[in-house]
Amino acid sequence: MSIIDDFINSISDSDRKQAMAEVCRIALDHIPNPTDGVSYNLPAYFYRNKPVIGFANNKNFMSVYPFSGKVVEKMREDLTNFEHTPGSIHFTSDKPLTEAVINKLIELRLHEIRA
Repeated sequence: MSIIDDFINSISDSDRKQAMAEVCRIALDHIPNPTDGVSYNLPAYFYRNKPVIGFANNKNFMSVYPFSGKVVEKMREDLTNFEHTPGSIHFTSDKPLTEAVINKLIELRLHEIRA
């Protein structure tokens, strides 16, 4: 099993587990030659040995971390329906991240890594 699989399997609530698994699946499908690991104590997918997106299951919400405040800033208009901080985007199983938001986050982060 991978670090991401172990993380998903550690989520006890089935709705949360399903929502997080979908976010991870979408991310995995859009990162070329991804590896998984841990960055800042978060399970994450990596590209060229740099973290692209990290995941967390918190008490009141789940989060994704693009490891770049610039990515979140560039996505402000896409995040009007989601709580976020300069470095994270929060969601719930009732209000999951859309595929479009996840894809844009990944594309912006990949662009940073490639630059």
